Amino acid sequence: MPEVVRPYRGVSAEERRASRRARLIEAGLDVLGANGMAGLTMTAVCACAGLTERYFYESFRDRDELVGAIFNSCLIEMDEAMFAAIDSSPPDLLERCRAAAGAMIGVLTDDPRKARLHAESVSSPALSARRSDAIGAHAELLAQQMRELRGLDRPEHEAPLRLATVVLMGGLSEAILGWLDGSIAMARDTLIEECARLAVAVADAVQATAER
Repeated sequence: MPEVVRPYRGVSAEERRASRRARLIEAGLDVLGANGMAGLTMTAVCACAGLTERYFYESFRDRDELVGAIFNSCLIEMDEAMFAAIDSSPPDLLERCRAAAGAMIGVLTDDPRKARLHAESVSSPALSARRSDAIGAHAELLAQQMRELRGLDRPEHEAPLRLATVVLMGGLSEAILGWLDGSIAMARDTLIEECARLAVAVADAVQATAER
């Protein structure tokens, strides 16, 4: 016989599981922000969330799966902020890149926990593939804007456009790390402006390459 799981105080079992999972992700971000990736243990996260280990394994196979869920949650927030910023900007490449860069950097700088996650994700084997996928996805978002706003949509544009946007987004990720640790010393608004202008310069370079 299948197990019958009744609602509790009008909240379904599925909703309760989702709520516990969200609590564990938020607790994981709290623990990571305070103690770094090395201090992100199942015991510490459960204590922070006020849940037993039983509920941890209800949502995650192991610590690496939790780390991935925390990273994905932050990526979703970043992507939503970037898309909203782009949608509210005029159809101008500099303006949209400025808005998107501001949204991305804002998510990290407005919450020190997420800044630390971004910094420590570089050395985390559990996040290596996810980080690479995120850079690729953001590179494609930038490429879409360049196709739409600069007409870089012909077959001869595709290879140099892909190369340039992947290099730019990978470099931007590293630059933000440098800015967060203080090795790149500039104001936040200056960093955003420089990132936006670099993106426009990349579009100009791709156009020039295709015309040669």
